[in-house]
Amino acid sequence: MDVLIFDDDTHFAELLAAMVQEDGWTVEKHYHAMGAVDVIRRVKPRVLILDIMMPGMDGLSLCKAIKTLPETAAIPVFILSAKGFEEEKSEAERVGALAFMSKTDDIEKLRQRLKELLGPNGQAALLPTGLPGMPQTPVFFAQIWGFRGPVGGDPAIQPTNCVTLDLGGRTVILDAGTGLRFFVESRQPLQGDLWVLLSGHGGEQISGIANLAALQFPGRVHIGGTSDTRRPFKTLIQNSLGNRFDMSRLSLYTLVEGRFNMWPDVAVQALFSNHPGATLAFRIFHKGRSLVYCPANSIGTGKSLSDFNEKFLQFIRGAEVLIHDARYRHADLAAHAGEGHSSSKLIAEAASREGVRDLVLFGLDINYTREQCQEILDETRGELAKQHSSLQVQLAKTGLQIGV
Repeated sequence: MDVLIFDDDTHFAELLAAMVQEDGWTVEKHYHAMGAVDVIRRVKPRVLILDIMMPGMDGLSLCKAIKTLPETAAIPVFILSAKGFEEEKSEAERVGALAFMSKTDDIEKLRQRLKELLGPNGQAALLPTGLPGMPQTPVFFAQIWGFRGPVGGDPAIQPTNCVTLDLGGRTVILDAGTGLRFFVESRQPLQGDLWVLLSGHGGEQISGIANLAALQFPGRVHIGGTSDTRRPFKTLIQNSLGNRFDMSRLSLYTLVEGRFNMWPDVAVQALFSNHPGATLAFRIFHKGRSLVYCPANSIGTGKSLSDFNEKFLQFIRGAEVLIHDARYRHADLAAHAGEGHSSSKLIAEAASREGVRDLVLFGLDINYTREQCQEILDETRGELAKQHSSLQVQLAKTGLQIGV
């Protein structure tokens, strides 16, 4: 890899990547710095370009971190910023950056410096793996086992929320609705500990959790979720697991907003979503990639939602995969104000704007027919095509597997 870019300004990052590719060099870009050190160690770029202010780690701290590692210390680093304070320029030099440049004035200067380092005639350009919608080699996989949605018949037969993540033999379960039974029956091999993250404490999230007792694996079960004002989290989960589960293998965590590691190379960030009750969204990070799971959330343009929207947009920014609530067709959303759900139009616009690669429309209203769901998907894709967006959109379905 010739050039590796970390910048949460998606529009600038795309322009910069296009310039690099135009000159014949290979390029990869990321919209956040979560797990950036591991990405840099894996990719080993010839040149690194960093923004200063980014989610996860600022560019100056990231530069300092890689300069302390023998395998990355020799990589030339350019720090770019929309700000041009002398203090930041001095700090960039102190932490080992080759140069500090202004985003507004120094792009052509950066181009010349790249030619000096990489040569005037770069290799034949390859598809930049960081571009949304472009092929990527997955580093982990998600699979949907259940979701609330239309089935063209009795909604009682539709398995409720359950999505699993396969992270190189380690497993994370996102919600333990009745879809969990199908995962258990698939008898997939499990290694080490198992993590279960619950977005809420209703039937859609925990009605199938007793199926955990049938899983055969050597490790512990770690379950994290929100507290319920009616029942303590520990009591709720233990009662739901039933008598067949070995409680000595159980670890419980009451979650709030924040970030923590499930394993040294797998992190999760939690955010309270805009939905009645204590409801969480999760973003899982592994090897420089991330997936957001947000099955119940309302986004919009009203003033009352503006503060939350900004926080939410930052939360999803640059994610490879977003699994998100799309309960209603946009024309039907106003009639359901206050329920805490979104439309496919709103979430697709947000995902496209924030550089998400793949969007899965999750939990459409059970009263829609299959034909209406397909119409919603077609309408969403049509609007994105008009905007020349690279965002890929599909409907959730049981058995769907997504590479991250």
